[in-house]
Amino acid sequence: MKSILRTAFMTNQYNEERFRRVRVIENINRLHLATKMYIFIISWFMIVNLLFRPYEVETMFLYIIVYGLFIIVNLIFLIAFRPEKFRRSSRSNVVGYYEKVVLSYILISMVLGSMISIIDMIQYEHVMVFMMNMIICSGFFLTTSRQMIVPIFVSTAIIIIGLFVIDAYEDMLYKLSFYNIALFVPIAIFASKVLYNAYCESYATNLRLKQEKEKNQLLNQHLKEANRQLEIQASLDELTKIANRRGFYYHLNELHQTYEGQPFDMSTIMMDVDHFKRFNDYYGHSPGDDALVKIAKELRKVAEDTDGFVARWGGEEFIYVAHGKSTEQMVAICQRVQVAIRALKIPHAHSEVSDYVTLSLGATIAKVADQEDIQTCIMSADKILYEVKIEGRNDFKYDV
Repeated sequence: MKSILRTAFMTNQYNEERFRRVRVIENINRLHLATKMYIFIISWFMIVNLLFRPYEVETMFLYIIVYGLFIIVNLIFLIAFRPEKFRRSSRSNVVGYYEKVVLSYILISMVLGSMISIIDMIQYEHVMVFMMNMIICSGFFLTTSRQMIVPIFVSTAIIIIGLFVIDAYEDMLYKLSFYNIALFVPIAIFASKVLYNAYCESYATNLRLKQEKEKNQLLNQHLKEANRQLEIQASLDELTKIANRRGFYYHLNELHQTYEGQPFDMSTIMMDVDHFKRFNDYYGHSPGDDALVKIAKELRKVAEDTDGFVARWGGEEFIYVAHGKSTEQMVAICQRVQVAIRALKIPHAHSEVSDYVTLSLGATIAKVADQEDIQTCIMSADKILYEVKIEGRNDFKYDV
């Protein structure tokens, strides 16, 4: 059994101290239940014995004292050692202290049971309380064989000595008592060992199951995080590191869910880098990529400052979307975008509208309620952008 627990402790974050604490909590709960059982059982034994076969006066007082002492001991343990007191205890060695409490209770209960059985043997010629104690304590509490052997040995020695002291060991009933003792003591030791081993195996199994559960939970967290990262990567434009078209639609879906399917005002700006093909042909694709990265960075700043969202629509096209914006606010955003891009002063020797890279913008505001309305709004902004490009580029137009 030690090897089973040792293996469990080596392969799990919980150590032997944790096992002892869990076992003590279980034993304290069982002690609390056992005290109630004993108080009822011993009280019932005493009442029935006194009513149906009264003792002689001298014996009766001794009988009441011993039975009363047993009840008082159980009341003390019931009140003084409640499970909640263990959990609130601030003792540095609370586990070791309560282990001693449990073992003390077992020893005291079995000793008092032996004393009661000696008196019962004189009057009733049975050792029922001794046997009952042996069965309850060995089959109820979780103790090692070494811990249980002491109270069993002491209580058994007391009752055997008591039987010899009353000089009746030749009587058949006393021989029967010795027979019962010889029968029940090994059974009690065996039952205690089997119960404790079964508990240890169950504990070790639960540790392994908990470990597997924690591993699976950690693995699931890693998988969720990996999936989240993949989702993020799949929604980002590899070059500019802003959202791509997939990320844009994902954002719109979240926006739509925010309004719980109710219509809302959607502001859209379609943007296109003026004469970007000529820029690539003249400067090369690498400078062209650098220009797109710089433009995307400025557009992200504008989006963050205006509670909007920007994405790379494809090639040299970008799209900005927001909700709840007025016409004046949309005009201001378009102007800010143009100023920000011009401020970059990216040379463009083959542009027909400026010496630097510029943007053309088409903006619209529309009330949308479903995906079809959203697509209509985007197409409307794209149409307005086309008009700007036809009319000379490096400008913006809007429609509401």
